[in-house]
Amino acid sequence: MPDAPALAVSPTSGPSRAGRDHSAIASAARWLGTIMLASSVFIYALGLPALSYGIWFQSEPVTVGLMFAGAMAALCLVLLELTAHNIGSAFKSGPIRILMAFIAWNAAVSVFHAFPARSWFGPPEIGEGIFTFAALLSLIWLSMPGAWIESNALSLLAGSLNPADVAGDLARPPQIHFVGGMDTNVAPSVVEAFASRFVSRACLEIVIVANLGHGGGWADIWPRLVQREPRCVRPA
Repeated sequence: MPDAPALAVSPTSGPSRAGRDHSAIASAARWLGTIMLASSVFIYALGLPALSYGIWFQSEPVTVGLMFAGAMAALCLVLLELTAHNIGSAFKSGPIRILMAFIAWNAAVSVFHAFPARSWFGPPEIGEGIFTFAALLSLIWLSMPGAWIESNALSLLAGSLNPADVAGDLARPPQIHFVGGMDTNVAPSVVEAFASRFVSRACLEIVIVANLGHGGGWADIWPRLVQREPRCVRPA
């Protein structure tokens, strides 16, 4: 008879300083990302006569604005990835791969250009270079749906709700989240990303079943799992 799956339980004795820091960083990254995505729609307003500057007074402000928004979007992506939001799963998206391949190709051939900087920054009259496409890549990547949907090429369920949107209310009831250590559909990083939205993790426990994936095996281990009682742990 095969050995029963091992249980690896994450500590839940209240919110650690690292947990609070991660939550604050993730929250700041989401707010900054929202601002960047909303403002990027109006980037072309920088081409208005009142904001013109430089020789190519219409294209230069727009290009600078796009690169700035792209740089901020890239910063948000890095911060979200560092706080266990599994942003890298969007790499499985076809449009993301195509755009990254296009950027990589242009970067590779730029070394053979008489003026490599022209490939990176683009012609001064239009500013369409590698950095421009990199900025677009960052903004597109940031605007993509949640990591779980993107990583599995699934569509949203009709009428479904995103628990992360009401994490503030869901943090109060005692709860246990069971996740397979080998699950690639709802990976432990996805559960951690959800938990990072909680102001306090005192009532949250994450149990990782090391040898299970998303499918079979749960029925065998379930009688042991249901014996665990959800409870809130007072911070020390």
